[in-house]
Amino acid sequence: MRRIIGQGVLAVITLSLKAQTPITITNAEMPVKNDTLRYTDVTPASVKNYLATGPNFTWDFTNVQPAGEGVRKFESPSATPYKFFFFGANTFGEKVSSSLGAGPLTITDFYDFYNKQTSPVNAYVTEGVGMTFSSIPLPAYYSDKDELYLFPLNFGDRDSTTFRFATITSTALPLSYSKTGYRITQVNGWGTINTPFGTEQCLRLVTTEYAQDSMKISLLPFPIGFPNFVRSYQWLTLKSKIPFFEVSGAYTAGNFTPNSARFRGSVPGKEVGLSENKEIAVNFHPNPVHEKLVVNGIDAGTAYKVYSVSGAVLMRGETQGETLDVSGLSNGIYFLRIHAKSGEINYRFVKE
Repeated sequence: MRRIIGQGVLAVITLSLKAQTPITITNAEMPVKNDTLRYTDVTPASVKNYLATGPNFTWDFTNVQPAGEGVRKFESPSATPYKFFFFGANTFGEKVSSSLGAGPLTITDFYDFYNKQTSPVNAYVTEGVGMTFSSIPLPAYYSDKDELYLFPLNFGDRDSTTFRFATITSTALPLSYSKTGYRITQVNGWGTINTPFGTEQCLRLVTTEYAQDSMKISLLPFPIGFPNFVRSYQWLTLKSKIPFFEVSGAYTAGNFTPNSARFRGSVPGKEVGLSENKEIAVNFHPNPVHEKLVVNGIDAGTAYKVYSVSGAVLMRGETQGETLDVSGLSNGIYFLRIHAKSGEINYRFVKE
């Protein structure tokens, strides 16, 4: 009997020690091609105590306010318009936007392309982008790849990496864009994270990107340059592939201003913004929105209504494409209802 009790106590102690051991994140925990990963946007103001951190820490984000849902799809290059420009078993693309800009400066099918590389360093990197102008697919590559994460990723790590990127220069293009800078990533916490989607063991890291952007428009005699500093607080787990929780925003003069927050997965039983039909991937961005709300995954001519918080119908009609002009709305919270073929889709957004 004593031996049995002793073994039981030893097992409890062993499990306790394991629970108090920080996890290690490797390239195996990153996305792969054909992954479809759902996330839920939340209002940044509802995220409390995200700055607190430390070893064996518990973060509780269960009371955040959902504001909509989306999907991150990581596609094989062969399934994108840029199959002749990006290759490799570990390379895949993610569609960032269906349309950027306006008028003669419109760019469509904007993709980021990632690579899970092992040499010269073991890292998860952004290696290029794809964009289409005047129906012509155009690749652009990082001359110095952006290492988003270096592996293995452990508590206490601090890394600094550089990056350099520029679009191709051509008289046929009305603009060119370049970006150069460096990224500092620090793993300054580990423990347990709770969200409406569930509970996981995690590493908590802070990554700050210090970039200088430059844009040259053919109509202007000189390029336009501006600093672009952004920071992201991320909680990585062994199962989520993308951050289990993330708070991002501008980092100016040492001050962080959050403008987006999201957690991996959906709120059980309270999906807002994605159809229950798993065969389609409808997602909305940005949120908050200033002028145009992008709705990826719906057909032109789809009926929609926009409601105020009081239930009044403020806009109605049929979609003309994948953008919805909400610039005429006053600042505030609204609800979009889309009557798609697969059923009714509801989305909550903030107009600023």
